[in-house]
Amino acid sequence: MRIDWTEKVLLKLVGKGALAYALHPDGLLSVVDRKGQKHWFSAAGYQHLMPSQLKPPASSQTLRGQDDQS
Repeated sequence: MRIDWTEKVLLKLVGKGALAYALHPDGLLSVVDRKGQKHWFSAAGYQHLMPSQLKPPASSQTLRGQDDQS
């Protein structure tokens, strides 16, 4: 699957020539730069670089006890 925002985000994070990347289910982004060094970025570390329509809402966490109501 091709994701359009990846090229721009990778360029801003590690510069030109990223060799590989992986976006993990927990939001962790691992990138191999052009020198072969691996870098890890949490979702909070790269979300500000993503287009606003792809960002999760700021209040995406469920409040504690909210699901327990019957």
